[in-house]
Amino acid sequence: LPRKYYLDRRKFKVGNREFAYYTKGEPVNNERAIEIGYSLAFISRYVRTAKDILEVGNTLSQYRNFEHDIVDKYERGKGIISKDIMDYDPTKKYDMILCISTLEHMGFDEPVKDRTKPVRALNKMISLLKPDGILLITIPLNYNRDVHKVFGKKFAEKHFMKRVSMMDTWEETTQKEAVSLGFGSKYRYSNAIAILIYKR
Repeated sequence: LPRKYYLDRRKFKVGNREFAYYTKGEPVNNERAIEIGYSLAFISRYVRTAKDILEVGNTLSQYRNFEHDIVDKYERGKGIISKDIMDYDPTKKYDMILCISTLEHMGFDEPVKDRTKPVRALNKMISLLKPDGILLITIPLNYNRDVHKVFGKKFAEKHFMKRVSMMDTWEETTQKEAVSLGFGSKYRYSNAIAILIYKR
């Protein structure tokens, strides 16, 4: 079967909930199939009660139009605050913060290398949450192993997913197995991701 046909008719499970693979628009041939599928469902669940929303890294605006602030150090565009998250000091706190496939690049794919930056960036995002705020992070694993240090934080939910076929079929696994899988092997791109939810 063509890949899009296959994914359009299947769902993946995270915890005890099912989610649709993301297949709309351009073909998704990597971890975006579940990162975006999960993230869009997450937004739909919380966006009605979240007045102030921040996205760290300009990812989701490519897939859904919703009112939110975007901080991205390297991207330029309408509505994007072109700052490093570490230098971002807004006058408000946020009900919801989203960081999709971005944390693993911090301090790694930058001119100045900083192995501590993923943990410091996570702490900065937590500091920007309102008392009842919620933070969603997705991380392709084993691209930058320094990002794995964030797993020590006390997350409300922590899920690990592994890719199990060339058709981008994914299933939940343990943290131990997820961090043992290579990036770009056995399958192209990420073979495992973390889905982390932090609640104030």
